[in-house]
Amino acid sequence: KRRQSAKGDPTRQRKSRPASRSPFAIDYEAYSPFGGVERAYNLDFDEKGSLLDFYNHVWLPFGEALTEMEWKGIGLDLSHLRTVEVKALEDRREARKTFLKWAESWCEDASTMNINSSLQKKQLLFGTLPPSEVYFNPHAVVDEDE
Repeated sequence: KRRQSAKGDPTRQRKSRPASRSPFAIDYEAYSPFGGVERAYNLDFDEKGSLLDFYNHVWLPFGEALTEMEWKGIGLDLSHLRTVEVKALEDRREARKTFLKWAESWCEDASTMNINSSLQKKQLLFGTLPPSEVYFNPHAVVDEDE
């Protein structure tokens, strides 16, 4: 199934304009929200085309672009990053409070829980609960060997 081009979809048209994209968008893909994927679907191989042709047309340039990014690095706006970090830490504290409040509705001691512990989360979410009532069935057959 081929992906729909940006021509028929107003949302994709808006996203394909560089002015409406994030300032951190990669310049060489600014005009295509799907990047190399769209190019890969639109390649016209002749009948003798092979996976090597696909590799040479798609994967090789992609690998070269990644290598160049790793070599040169990616520029960051450090002042914006510091601002976002403060907001992220605040959101994390709020999410922790919300989670512990929800967990306390299931277990009274959840407020003392270490939410970074995978064992404690596993016990909270998948641990067995004590039975609320025990029923005795006088007609049950119990095998002595078990």
